[in-house]
Amino acid sequence: MNDDEPRNAASDTLRANWARMSEREFLDQSPDRLDVGFVHEDRRNRITPLRINVEHVVDSVHLYDELSGGHPLFSVDAVLAVRGERCLLARTRIDFPERGHAIIALQVFQYDPTCQRCQRSIMFDPDALDEAERALDELAFDLDA
Repeated sequence: MNDDEPRNAASDTLRANWARMSEREFLDQSPDRLDVGFVHEDRRNRITPLRINVEHVVDSVHLYDELSGGHPLFSVDAVLAVRGERCLLARTRIDFPERGHAIIALQVFQYDPTCQRCQRSIMFDPDALDEAERALDELAFDLDA
């Protein structure tokens, strides 16, 4: 983490959770860190946009395990922007060491009022900063409305 990096309660929670997500046991408990209405959207350039809920999160990571030949490693490269205490935009990385592959993305996160449970996650291509910032502003605006 850079000292000049934007920070809020949600970014602190994100960093703490992602630092531990590389531990399989912690990852299996990740639904406890997600709001019951959690939704993840993948808006990266791909054939079919992906939208999953809390029940599918751990299943999708275990699928990564199977496809990559090993457990992925999760990290937050940088927090790029925050809005209030509950919303942030970060550059994230999921490494697959066995395959020599990584997914680097911009992700917008929205947390519950306690900033302990993630409510929304929206993933963008790493060069889609304007689109990701618009999504961040929309989530923050909706919270204030």
